[in-house]
Amino acid sequence: DGGVASSFGIRELVWRPGSVAGPLIAGWLMVEVSMGSVFYVGGAFAITGVLAFLAILVRDHGRAALTAW
Repeated sequence: DGGVASSFGIRELVWRPGSVAGPLIAGWLMVEVSMGSVFYVGGAFAITGVLAFLAILVRDHGRAALTAW
């Protein structure tokens, strides 16, 4: 079905640029803004990821998807 292989491709597509851009952006934020801003931005990305996961889960499997697990 290709689901696993395509998920590896998507992960690689996101992982590579993020592994380079993340430390560069964090370094710039730390120098220009503050050390705390790095953690606020990281937290915002984490919350965005959780919300995107939940939205896609509900869209594809309905509101009862989490209770089925």
